[in-house]
Amino acid sequence: MRQAVGGTDDILAQAVGEFIDRLVPALSALPRLNDVEPAVLRLDLLAEARRLAAGFMCADERLGDRELLAFRRSFGLASPTRDDLCTLAPDDIPPVGQSS
Repeated sequence: MRQAVGGTDDILAQAVGEFIDRLVPALSALPRLNDVEPAVLRLDLLAEARRLAAGFMCADERLGDRELLAFRRSFGLASPTRDDLCTLAPDDIPPVGQSS
């Protein structure tokens, strides 16, 4: 399991690394994303993980210094500009259990 940005003791970075490692092969298998390089998918997934983490952190409206530091340590200044995941439509993703 690769780390997103943070070190090996960073729980958020470990979770993000696992999220990316598990989804890259599944997304690469989708016909709509066959021509997208895995490295590009990894960046897109990093951006998605960043949005998810930010949403979870802000959900309880009790954002503190520890959360902000963990977020910064885990994601750094990463801000990918290309996002092939955002172009996916619901019809591009087969139902669970059905191969593409």
